[in-house]
Amino acid sequence: MRFIFILLLAVIFIVPQHVRAATIDDFAKTFRTTPRELDSWRGAKSRAGGEYAKMASALLAYPNNREAILTGLRAYYDSTPQYDPFSKDLLDQMTEYGYIIDTSEDMLEVNRALIEYRALLKEHISHLDVVIFAITLSRIDARYGDERFLKDVRDKIIASVKANYRTGLSPKRAYEIVTFAEQEYLLQEYGGEVQKRDMYQVVGKYYNVIDIVDENGDFQQLYFDITKPVRAVLMNRALNVRQAVDPVPQTIQ
Repeated sequence: MRFIFILLLAVIFIVPQHVRAATIDDFAKTFRTTPRELDSWRGAKSRAGGEYAKMASALLAYPNNREAILTGLRAYYDSTPQYDPFSKDLLDQMTEYGYIIDTSEDMLEVNRALIEYRALLKEHISHLDVVIFAITLSRIDARYGDERFLKDVRDKIIASVKANYRTGLSPKRAYEIVTFAEQEYLLQEYGGEVQKRDMYQVVGKYYNVIDIVDENGDFQQLYFDITKPVRAVLMNRALNVRQAVDPVPQTIQ
């Protein structure tokens, strides 16, 4: 019964699919990069992964400077090998671990699932939906994490998105998101009814402009700078295509 509750929560926290594919696929049709840029991207992923792991370990040691560490984690996350700007696959994996932990009578299997769950949480500790789902799980069972700590992580991720006077009310003040979960959280926080979503490319940057009618019936547009997730998706697709053709890394001269 407890697992059914977990599964329902996983469904609730999944980012709507219309955020995900169509317009990014449109951008992919005109996206161009060079072998040198791809080699640089591949090297950056390796370096970012190491730095991210160090900072995640520091964060999980319960330091006082969590906000600064989370700002750093968000800065590196989109360049790491494990980066996922969406939510579904990660929440599906967490749900699978939860099912094993909650239902299995094999303690070795339970312990393996716990280890893998905690590794996933560490690798994606700056992913808002992962943290929110971990908060929910931690309320059910303390083995999934410290609820108070996870809530603090959630709040500091949002604070990082809003830093530097980001309000989302103009292109200049667009929220700079790392995952689409951040966008959906801020939309829910703002309230009102979403009327339309449009993605635009402007001078090498990508934006999501969302039309909202608020609770008073007033029209408002919210602006999200989605350059990091879109560029990461496009670069990783291009890198995967290149590796399929030429799997041997090239040295940058």
